Amino acid sequence: MVDIDENQEEGFYLPVQRVCRPNHQFRGFQGQIENGAIRAGDLVTTLPSKEEAHVKSILVGDKEVQEAVQGQPVTIQLDREVDVSRGCVLVNNAKPKTGNLFTAKLLWMDDTHLVAGKNYLLKLGTKLIPAVVMNIKYKIDVNTGEFIPAGQLKKNEIAVCDLDLQEPVVIDEFKKHKTLGELILIDRISNMTSACGVV
Repeated sequence: MVDIDENQEEGFYLPVQRVCRPNHQFRGFQGQIENGAIRAGDLVTTLPSKEEAHVKSILVGDKEVQEAVQGQPVTIQLDREVDVSRGCVLVNNAKPKTGNLFTAKLLWMDDTHLVAGKNYLLKLGTKLIPAVVMNIKYKIDVNTGEFIPAGQLKKNEIAVCDLDLQEPVVIDEFKKHKTLGELILIDRISNMTSACGVV
């Protein structure tokens, strides 16, 4: 029998779903805790801006709590103004990367073939951002696992591709931070999901 550690992710992180500002005195960051726990008074770092602030209060629903844990939807208020909007991530003892160039494994789901240089919308965590598939490094034969050079990708084929985003985002390898490492590509004209993938 093999023991599998389900939770190999480190630290606390919360992708911001919404900024709640009912009045000029309150500014809360809403989202679901994807990993770890957070307590009032903890120091958090905002990504990608890398600003630091302490947690002033934590609300679960309309109740103030001292601590919240993985899976809970929360509103977090910080002790100072920071540059945070939807798609940003609050972290504590977690070190996801920020960047705009990365490599991902994609499963192509579109009837139209994928060719390098095409523009898409990329959804990663709570962020939606314009992206370009720069190149197709290779296809992966699903039966043999063999790497095959490829100039295009057809429906139901898997490939490793390089992507370039319009601006830096919080991103990490899927094995380290699942929510920050899984993505979908959306066709900008039809609005259909063209591919899903992992970093």
